[in-house]
Parts: sequence; structure tokens; C-alpha cells
Amino acid sequence: MITTTTTAATTTTTTTTVKFLVLMTREFEKNASELVEELYELDQDKSHLLLDRQLATWKRSSVLKLADSANLMDFMEQDCCQTKLDTIWRGKLSTSTAWWQVRTTQFTHSRSVAYSRSQAER
Repeated sequence: MITTTTTAATTTTTTTTVKFLVLMTREFEKNASELVEELYELDQDKSHLLLDRQLATWKRSSVLKLADSANLMDFMEQDCCQTKLDTIWRGKLSTSTAWWQVRTTQFTHSRSVAYSRSQAER
């Protein structure tokens, strides 16, 4: 009986933690989306560089890679992200463009199309 109570309490705590993390993820995505759009309005080239910049604290991942891995579609559909992904997608690749950026673009594009279709059906 004690085990059941402990398990129920752990499950409740875990559920609460997950809900909190989802809420914080949405809030972070909203703030990041607003920030990247503001930066994009100020300087498109620099904002694209920021999306590509490898972050040492995140194992040299970029903002685009992190957003993709977290499935942050609202962030990824911002003009700044879309124009950067479009640049990569259309083959305007520099020698510094990593292989994962090409794969992320392909994957994100197909997910974006599917997301747009599901929104249109609503």
C-alpha cells in the first residue's frame, strides 16, 4: 500500500512537472519568435547569421537545429527562419553550411507543408 501511494504521488509530481515544462516551452517559443522577428526587421543578414551560429553551450548546435529538435513550429514559421531555410533549400549553400542544416531544411519543409495543410482543414 505504501508503494502505491508513493507511485501515485510520483506520477502526480511527474505530470505537474511535464505540464510546467510544456508551458515554459511555449512561453520561450513565443518570446524567441518575437525576438527573432524584431531582429529580422532590423538586419536580415545578421539575423540569419544568428540562426546559424553554433552555440558552444549547446554542443555546437544552432538555433535552427535546437528549434527543429524541440519541434518549435511557431518559431520555425517566422519570416527570418523561413527565409534562411529557403536560402539553404534552394541550394545557396556556402562551404560552411553543415550537412545537418540541409537535412533539417528538408525535414522542416515537409513538416511545415503538413502543418499548413492540417491548419487549412480546420
